[in-house]
Amino acid sequence: GGPGDVAHKVHVFLPRGYGRCSGPYPVVYMNDGDTSFWPGGGGGKSWRVQDVLSTLYAGRRLRQVIVVAIVPVDRDVEYSHVEVAPDRGCCGADRYVRYIADAVRPFINASYRTRRDRDSTLIVGSSRGGLSAFYLATRRPDVFGQAICMSSSFWAGLDPVFGGSYPGGPLGAAPIVAQVQTTLHDRMRRPRLWIDWGLVRTGGAHNSVIEDAATRRGREMQGILTGTYGYVGGRDLFALEDPVGEHDELSWGRRLRDALPALWP
Repeated sequence: GGPGDVAHKVHVFLPRGYGRCSGPYPVVYMNDGDTSFWPGGGGGKSWRVQDVLSTLYAGRRLRQVIVVAIVPVDRDVEYSHVEVAPDRGCCGADRYVRYIADAVRPFINASYRTRRDRDSTLIVGSSRGGLSAFYLATRRPDVFGQAICMSSSFWAGLDPVFGGSYPGGPLGAAPIVAQVQTTLHDRMRRPRLWIDWGLVRTGGAHNSVIEDAATRRGREMQGILTGTYGYVGGRDLFALEDPVGEHDELSWGRRLRDALPALWP
């Protein structure tokens, strides 16, 4: 990238048959790339994206895609546009947006047979990676035409999920919405969105606290997108409550099987 950018490890998953004259392919970019294909992260679990794609291809529910999984260097900083806890780093979201949109994506396009248009470019994330996916797509709708935002931390800067004292208040007035309202109002430029959350509250704080906050703010975000900005369910907004969903990679990988064909039917 540019001056001050930090190099990231990137896993690129190519469709079977890529070695022959084929493509170009749509591209799925993923935050938290250390959990996309293998166990990793704080929970030691994986989305198993390779299995998700195999299932979708076998059922003819998705065209072949390239997956670019970006491993974070400091997710507290990279995925946060505001402070989320008094003892955690923050506020590198805009630099991360520029790095992905203007450094990683051009590198991928120069190195692989990709479709370059925004409608063929999708960003995926969960938890604070889901917050980042929303931020990436609404900050740079010229690059990302769709975003999958699972169990997203829309509570960031509002609720004391990780401790501290925060003001609460309406999500619609928070920076995550206020800073991108011009994009959200523009029906020709704004991204199509998938947002979801899980309803399991047992098994630890990741479900009883973090996923509970993701649920409350996710429902609020759904209301804001439809009520204030005119998003239409089933057309440019897909929202899902998962009755057996937990705040973990197993749940997100399972829901990815519906999210990808919803945005790319």
